[in-house]
Amino acid sequence: MQERFGDARRTSLEYQSNIYHRLQGDGLSIAALSDECAATDLDEIAAREHTVTQEVNELRDRADEMHLPEEVRKAFERELSRLEKLPTAAAEYGVIRSYVGWILDLPWDKTTKDDIDLLKQSSKDLERPNQSPEMKAAIDRFNQLIQDLSER
Repeated sequence: MQERFGDARRTSLEYQSNIYHRLQGDGLSIAALSDECAATDLDEIAAREHTVTQEVNELRDRADEMHLPEEVRKAFERELSRLEKLPTAAAEYGVIRSYVGWILDLPWDKTTKDDIDLLKQSSKDLERPNQSPEMKAAIDRFNQLIQDLSER
């Protein structure tokens, strides 16, 4: 076991030594390389933050144009603030982004006039010959519930 760790350590040190000598051969110091990497990372982070901020602002603008119910607005704002804080590489980022998108895609201020007679439809389902006794009992309970609600 010790031997395997020793081999791994030797391999790692050889690899690091090779990188160091290549850098010196190219005239680069480790400090210069480190500064360059840090600057690149900071630029990438700033660009990602700008993109996220821009996306969040666009989502907020879309929500402002809609007439969201109060509970939905609270949930939307809560998730949007979570989205702002997460890095884009986080698994949750995609889930929250999709959820917020679904909230905005639903037609909150549009209604339709449906004329569905649930009692009539469920009675048709009861007449189907392939219904199990358990399903027929469930449909009967549903019909009773519909009748009770319609009497109120």
